[in-house]
Amino acid sequence: MSKISVVLAAYNGSATILRQISSIMMQTRKPDEVIIIDDASNDDTVDIVRQFKEDNCLDNWMIIQNDHNVGWKENFKLGFSKATGDLIFPCDQDDFWYDKKIQIMTEIMDESPNIELLVSNYKICYKGTSPTENLAYLWNQLHMSNDRSLKQICFDEKWYYTSRPGCTYCFRSDLFSNTLKLWKKELSHDGQLWRYSCIRNSLYIYNEPLMDFWRYGSNSTSTKRMTRESRIAELETMLDFYKHCIHNLESIIGTGEKGKNKAANNIMKAGVEVISKRIELLERRKPTITDELKLYKKYKNYYMGIPAAIIDWKVGRE
Repeated sequence: MSKISVVLAAYNGSATILRQISSIMMQTRKPDEVIIIDDASNDDTVDIVRQFKEDNCLDNWMIIQNDHNVGWKENFKLGFSKATGDLIFPCDQDDFWYDKKIQIMTEIMDESPNIELLVSNYKICYKGTSPTENLAYLWNQLHMSNDRSLKQICFDEKWYYTSRPGCTYCFRSDLFSNTLKLWKKELSHDGQLWRYSCIRNSLYIYNEPLMDFWRYGSNSTSTKRMTRESRIAELETMLDFYKHCIHNLESIIGTGEKGKNKAANNIMKAGVEVISKRIELLERRKPTITDELKLYKKYKNYYMGIPAAIIDWKVGRE
């Protein structure tokens, strides 16, 4: 039976963290260890967790406090490095897990050693924000089947785009340790785990919501706040990661997988061309909708959907 680690990254979460840690404690499959790593909060987050741990005699729960704030990306990475489980569940401080989340995902992973990263569906909840300010998450939820099927997310032209947040993940510690040397500090933990496992053809999705995923005004991603400059920066980050993966394909996939390496390399090189053309249009200033739609029509497999081309056009007119 696999050893289970839950890694919760916390920062000023006093308003919501009790709901989340309560849902972890009530899991039908108890984690073998829970690591709460606090990123130098200046509220009473740590006091709340410490009291909860003491009241419920949770001896296998560990509280770690950073000396200074390192940011949520590095905080998760630090937490993963402390985990000793075979399977690791990343955890946000403001959600709510259904009681069989760990049990269901662990059973799937134990029965399927080929899966390195398993993600689930979620139910999105709003407070201080709205669906229109969370279009990416809303888009994903609208395309969830929720039929309890297990489906592989195969490597293709859309490999870069993550369709589930990290709080829905369960991954093997080996995936983290085997790819850690390739991690880029400016990118999120969930984005890198998704992309590396997708390239390795070990990414699967379980189609059932196993948690409430909360979005607040303070953490929502809004297209209203997107600018031409931020869109260019986003695409440049994507372009850099494409080139990074092309350069490190053998390390990601393995030297004995020449056929897979060649196919992935071809897809990624074409992706570099597409992203470069998108950046060129945005840098041109005020691209026409015709220009954007022509590019989309030629390379639509590399877009999440036509809304992405429309966003490029919209912010490019600023």
